[in-house]
Amino acid sequence: MAWVQNGLLFLYFTLSTLYAEPSNTNIFKETDPNHESFINEAFVPTISLIKSGITYNALGEVGGCDSILYTFEVSNQSTNGEIFENVVLTDPMLGGIIVGPTSGDDNNNTFLDPGEIWVYQLGYGIT
Repeated sequence: MAWVQNGLLFLYFTLSTLYAEPSNTNIFKETDPNHESFINEAFVPTISLIKSGITYNALGEVGGCDSILYTFEVSNQSTNGEIFENVVLTDPMLGGIIVGPTSGDDNNNTFLDPGEIWVYQLGYGIT
């Protein structure tokens, strides 16, 4: 962890990508006695998380910063219409569940729809 000095401004970015390895490795051949048409598509999550932070002076004192405003962007990058339900954002370093989203649920249906980018924000006091 870097020390924060009075008068300095720093940006903190973390980019995380969620992915899964396909667990179904069954192979279907045309010579199988009970051959049927079958498409075995691997499960590919299409959810993205970007976390960034910027320091600021929440107490109004001159020449320093005492807080970090973290912004989380959760997006659905699905190209096949996949919808995510019950999205919960947690960060154990910031106390657990991050309340939100503060914006981005364009149709207010509580589902992370394709193309939506939900924004969460949380202030953290530097001690």
